[in-house]
Amino acid sequence: MTAPPARPAEELLHELQVHQIELEMQNEKLRESEAAREAERARYLDLYDLAPVGHCTVSAQGRRILQANLTAASLLGLARGAPVKQPFPRFILEDDQDIYYLFHRQLAGSDGPQSCELRMLKNDGTQFWAHLTATAAQEDGVPVLRIVLSDIGERKRIELALSRSEESFRRLAQISPAAILRIDVQGQCIYANLRCAEGTGRPVEELLGDGWLRVMYPEDRDRVLAEWRRDMSARQPKPLEWRVLRPDGTVRWVLSEATVELDERGKPVGYISCISDITELRDRDEQRRVELAAQRDTLVREVHHRIKNNLQSVAGLLQRELGKFVELDPQLETAISQVHAIAVVHGLQSAGPDEAIRLCDSVSNICKTVSDLSQRPVLFDIEHEQTTFRPVRIDSDEAIPVALVLNELILNSVKHSPEGGRDPTVSLSADGISARIVIRNALSAAPDFNIDTGQGLGTGLRLVRSLLPDQGAQLIYESDAEGFMLTTLKMTSPVVVATHPKEAA
Repeated sequence: MTAPPARPAEELLHELQVHQIELEMQNEKLRESEAAREAERARYLDLYDLAPVGHCTVSAQGRRILQANLTAASLLGLARGAPVKQPFPRFILEDDQDIYYLFHRQLAGSDGPQSCELRMLKNDGTQFWAHLTATAAQEDGVPVLRIVLSDIGERKRIELALSRSEESFRRLAQISPAAILRIDVQGQCIYANLRCAEGTGRPVEELLGDGWLRVMYPEDRDRVLAEWRRDMSARQPKPLEWRVLRPDGTVRWVLSEATVELDERGKPVGYISCISDITELRDRDEQRRVELAAQRDTLVREVHHRIKNNLQSVAGLLQRELGKFVELDPQLETAISQVHAIAVVHGLQSAGPDEAIRLCDSVSNICKTVSDLSQRPVLFDIEHEQTTFRPVRIDSDEAIPVALVLNELILNSVKHSPEGGRDPTVSLSADGISARIVIRNALSAAPDFNIDTGQGLGTGLRLVRSLLPDQGAQLIYESDAEGFMLTTLKMTSPVVVATHPKEAA
């Protein structure tokens, strides 16, 4: 066998130098990688130790602490590294060991993280509430548990304070003499005390949800709900009065006064309403109003009666002056007639409890007064009195002007009717909201005046024109086919108003 030819020494040396350089480069990369891993590990340890929550690695059986960060050691009241190799259950309150046991079992049977809350012990025996979240993992092929624990003592104290406050509220609400409701932002009742049940005649369970609305008198529901929503938006609930319809059909008036409930961020979460029965109070107030109204009506009627008597006395004095100065008799007769017209209004107002008087009564009395003064018949008629006629009332502010206008119009119909001719007639029609008075009389001569422009108006018609209300009254003069003068006075609101049902009956 022939040996391979020997390679030159220079070639071997070159190859060795190249191989040395490659090894040095690989070593440099290894050193760089190691340095990077060390830096990464240092960063990890810093983040791990300085994390705001505690991190523990515990054996798969949940017994022994294999690793713990600085925060976990601080939570347990130990120095850095001291928790390692200590039993984890040692730091759990004895009464809560079962919680941890069940927590560990759930973790073993689940692929995801599990959480629980329990009480733990510091090294000095101090208790604190902790929240635990754990996952199963593998480290170097060994199964372990990674547990994150955080101190939730402050949250628990707040929850406890809220729970105590809630319990205090419920106890106070149960012994409160007033009915108390709690309504959430959706308008659903979430609490009602026993007084609510007593006041509504229904069990508490029926008041929950929207049951509190169903006990309201049907006509009050939309109003109360609309006002409740507006008050919730404004965060300024106002007292509300509404009616409760009890199962036996009785109706009770209540007053609800509320305050808005806010969460920790100041956002409304509902309101608490205190409800008081005010039925007796309203009844007393209504009785007092009725009594005061009766006293006022009595006083007003007495005043009107005295005014009527005084006016009649004035008319009597003026009547005695007739004939003493013949040239003044027409003016005296006009004044007497107008005083009587005003006395008619006050006489009607003194006879009834309402200052507003029925138009038919006023027209009838004025016709009688004019007839008595003139010694000529004035025939008064109500159209369809037994069928479609519905009386109207004269507004109290317009009663005297309307009476003076009617007095002048009826008096003029008598004055301008020829002696021995047909008697003047006054016809009234009304439908409950408007009225029409037609005065029909014969004429001694054709009239020459214009009520709208005022042309040719005598003293009486000038008075009519000045007293006629600007709104709700219209005066029309025309002749009919027989040559009779028709004076039509149409009146609507606000001069006349609808009658009360008992008046229309």
